Amino acid sequence: RFGSPVKATGNVARRVSEQAGHATSDAVAAEALVRAVEACCEDCVSGEVLLIEEPEMLLAPQAQRYLNRLLRRFAEGGNQVLYSTRSPAFLDAAHHDEIVRLDLRHGQRSVRRTKPDVLTEAERVRLAAEFDHERSEMFFAQSVVLVEGQTERLALPFVFRAMGHDPDAGGIAIVEVGGKSNLPLAARLLRELAIPFVVVFDADRGAASLALDTRIRLAAGSAPAIRIEPDFEGVAGIASHKDKVLHAWRRFASARPADVPPALAAIVRTALERST
Repeated sequence: RFGSPVKATGNVARRVSEQAGHATSDAVAAEALVRAVEACCEDCVSGEVLLIEEPEMLLAPQAQRYLNRLLRRFAEGGNQVLYSTRSPAFLDAAHHDEIVRLDLRHGQRSVRRTKPDVLTEAERVRLAAEFDHERSEMFFAQSVVLVEGQTERLALPFVFRAMGHDPDAGGIAIVEVGGKSNLPLAARLLRELAIPFVVVFDADRGAASLALDTRIRLAAGSAPAIRIEPDFEGVAGIASHKDKVLHAWRRFASARPADVPPALAAIVRTALERST
């Protein structure tokens, strides 16, 4: 039953029980949790401890986001909230220091979290504005390919599959970060959490772009930082097209191994090496 993953004291436990009643389905019990936390927030309940295993269970995406906001409001009201989750709706990159990643690789368990000062206040605001739940999938990945924008995000999964590898099957997240300037932020968070990654960026011209390239490499540390000459669209053979995303689809949706440009094949090979 849904009730078993929820552990609470006092008001929360009582209200979950009241809301659920004699629930005939786990979906009803899941909704009861939302309503119970909602009621506790409205009544300014404090001094409670709430532990939840996978709060996303049986909730629609909109309800997941709403429950996440309720849980934050509840915690800010003088309560303690801890939950385990596999849903990006319950992770907020702007509050990265609250994330604890439990990992198991090669039979070894590890626990990692970021330091509160790894990002400035201004960088946190940027993440809050630009880092949506799709981008937060990187926190659950076995390895990550960080890219600048939508063209790369669309094309690379096709390139992986053309070369006989499905990135989702391998736990590889291809994450576009909303522009080249956000690559250092994402790279620093992944390094802090010890998540293997590759960062891919265009070889833009000019002093400012070269300075940004340096920041990307510094943020990546020992992770591969692949600078594409002249840019991703150029090596993909779609630079002359106005709608690059559309032409990336046409170029790679049914691609065969022989259709993959060497520079893109190198990205795939590097990402696969990082995921092992």
